[in-house]
Amino acid sequence: MHYPKWVTAAFQKEIEETHSGLLSAGEGCELTAITDDRFLGVVLKTLLDRLKGEIFDSDSDLANAIREVLDTVSEGQTLFGRIKAGGLGTQAYRRARFLKIGDDAFVINWARTFIKEFYPATLSKCFHSHSFFT
Repeated sequence: MHYPKWVTAAFQKEIEETHSGLLSAGEGCELTAITDDRFLGVVLKTLLDRLKGEIFDSDSDLANAIREVLDTVSEGQTLFGRIKAGGLGTQAYRRARFLKIGDDAFVINWARTFIKEFYPATLSKCFHSHSFFT
């Protein structure tokens, strides 16, 4: 998110290239293939802000903190709702679609994968089974 004007312009260009006429002619790209880096930044920042510096006594506490982040409202919709609607693209939706019904381990694994993929940080466990973010 260091170049928000460029990201906005690039995103708008991709949206314009999804016009049905272009797709019919074999040009452009599918709407579900477009990822909005601005929304990715919102999710990542909200998740990191909630977890950094915290020590969680159990996996359940950590998973609940991650669920709180997903329930955060952004632009009139929860982050989870926007992910479900395709705000991070189809692949991210497929990874996140079972977060609401997944157990604690599933939710924690999703967050670890999400952070590792999009930010050079690690979500880890200390040796006393206390989950924390470093």
